[in-house]
Amino acid sequence: MGFAGSACEGDSMRPRAHAGPCCGHLTLRERSGFEICTACFWEDDGQDDVDAHMDLGGPNRGTLWQARANFLKFGACEEAARRHVHPLAPDEPRLRQWFLLDDVAVERIPSSNVSPWNLLRDGGLDRHRAQR
Repeated sequence: MGFAGSACEGDSMRPRAHAGPCCGHLTLRERSGFEICTACFWEDDGQDDVDAHMDLGGPNRGTLWQARANFLKFGACEEAARRHVHPLAPDEPRLRQWFLLDDVAVERIPSSNVSPWNLLRDGGLDRHRAQR
């Protein structure tokens, strides 16, 4: 299987060892390496949970939060990117799980129902969401 990201040709032999920050599937060879995830088309520029609510510019449009919600809704980081994603292979399991809560993608942690990072709204804790 070829890799659609910006990795160098020699990198295609390196195993995928990291979950993409948008979809959670095992599709990246390294984190923050500007690879494009073939499962959701998010370009991994290093953004993750701590700043998922911020639009940092860079190669992706919008926030990582919105991209995660988009992936849950229609299978890509944005609707226009659906044509670029491929069907997932057995060696691309989902290592991180999100679910939609009022149009916000909230991570399900094995030991709890929600991730504290995803209870943040505009930089502050949304107590209404935290009490659900």
